[in-house]
Amino acid sequence: MFRKNDLTFLFLPLALLSFATLLDSSKTGHRLKPGVMKKDLAKFGTLNMDSNSPSSTASLNILSILRDAADKKGQQLLERYEAQRPQDLKQCRDVDLCKSYQLATDYAITVYDQLKIKAFTEEMSRIRKHVDEAHRLFLAASFQSHAKQESPTKRSRGAFKKKSDQEDPMLASARAYAEPIVDIVLTRDVEQVKASYAYKLSPSFAFSVAFRELCHIKALASSDGIVPSIRIFDEGRTFSASFLRSLSFRDKDLAT
Repeated sequence: MFRKNDLTFLFLPLALLSFATLLDSSKTGHRLKPGVMKKDLAKFGTLNMDSNSPSSTASLNILSILRDAADKKGQQLLERYEAQRPQDLKQCRDVDLCKSYQLATDYAITVYDQLKIKAFTEEMSRIRKHVDEAHRLFLAASFQSHAKQESPTKRSRGAFKKKSDQEDPMLASARAYAEPIVDIVLTRDVEQVKASYAYKLSPSFAFSVAFRELCHIKALASSDGIVPSIRIFDEGRTFSASFLRSLSFRDKDLAT
């Protein structure tokens, strides 16, 4: 039925039958008879996965072909990811979200270098100090939450609290971040600078305390611009599967 040298079609039926038997054995109770694997190896060759040598039988079977194709595809994806990483802003995953802080810092340094005015650099220092304090509270809350998950303690039935009575461990960090910074009169777009610096410190921290502002920054950086909307319309908006597919095709066309 099959061609003599067609190893792919010779190997697949028996391999699938053996795999199906082993996978379903916990439900059906079926087992391979003793000597079946030895007989299969003698007939179809060794299943040694070392395909480095061209003369190895493994380099011809379907499993090795699939594995080599998967390794090649994985390497291509890693190369694409490395090519898209920002090179100008180290320790920053998104150039748009880090840009506000970077521009404000560069401007403050330029003013000091040329005019010897410290007002801008002092305001930037106060902004960093403010965000650093909120970040410290965020790290403490994260460590505390992780410690509770690692070592749960037994409680009596009456010791459990209602979910509404339990305070969010990240609430203190969010409150500290949301507090206004005093004596900031020269730096423009303070909230964007705060959110940008928070993202530079830690993306998870930034999205925890400044999610809306980060979304605003990304919207402003979009080539299509932004439009005004109110919450009731925004929450009722849905995207169909065909619309999402058309967006992916549009991105591919722009990339090419």
